[in-house]
Amino acid sequence: MTKTLAGVFRAADQAREALHDLRWEEGLGPEEISLVARRPERPPGASAEAREAAVGQEEIGYADGTLNGTLAGAFGGLVTSMGAVAVPGVGAVLAAGPITAAVAGAVSGGIAGGLVDLGLPDQRARHYERRVKEGNVLVIVRSQEDRLLRAAQILRRHGAFDVEIQ
Repeated sequence: MTKTLAGVFRAADQAREALHDLRWEEGLGPEEISLVARRPERPPGASAEAREAAVGQEEIGYADGTLNGTLAGAFGGLVTSMGAVAVPGVGAVLAAGPITAAVAGAVSGGIAGGLVDLGLPDQRARHYERRVKEGNVLVIVRSQEDRLLRAAQILRRHGAFDVEIQ
């Protein structure tokens, strides 16, 4: 039976390492893995270069419309499906994988609406939306339950919290 796993990371480098292991240890494909993160704000009046320096190498960002940062390499083939979406009450977020269309299509429902579309209960979806709003990185995996049990171990091993399967 297909279920949904969600986990939250405080740092992009933790998420990057977990995504790598989900792909190469567990063999999960790009169609099974999604990511949502709040897009860092550019300091007022700062150039793209200055903002990147302020954000640092371990964060996610855009410079002149081009995705950069540590998560780009982790997603490999998913980079082309990664995009920025303006979410009411949250701001600009970066989304990759199947959730990209769900979040873009559920703008009025925000991130929570997209997560509900992926199988999370409304209350948990709102919880995860708050986590993204706080600046955390959310990783979602949609697959068979036995694979999700192993995937949850991978997320925890790399520092994820609020890890659960629905």
